[in-house]
Amino acid sequence: LLTYLSVLAVVGGSISGTIAHEPVEKLLENITIFNYHEALGLFLALYFLALGLVRFYKKRNLFTIMLLIGVLLLFLQGWMGGVVVYEHLVKTQP
Repeated sequence: LLTYLSVLAVVGGSISGTIAHEPVEKLLENITIFNYHEALGLFLALYFLALGLVRFYKKRNLFTIMLLIGVLLLFLQGWMGGVVVYEHLVKTQP
């Protein structure tokens, strides 16, 4: 059950990310890391859909390896999103 909820969460995150970037699209064009962030987000949506299929067919070892890779990629995705927002869009000055 948690596997399929995570699939929905990642796909939902990809959709909400696509919607959220539209108001600041012009600003994002100049941020190099955003292109990687966007591509990884779309890839992760497909990756977690594949992960759900692997879990459905009960390939436990493959599922475990794919899950670990997916979690690491989610951390990378979150870090890149943080860089985009806090270093490029918010521009806080000390």
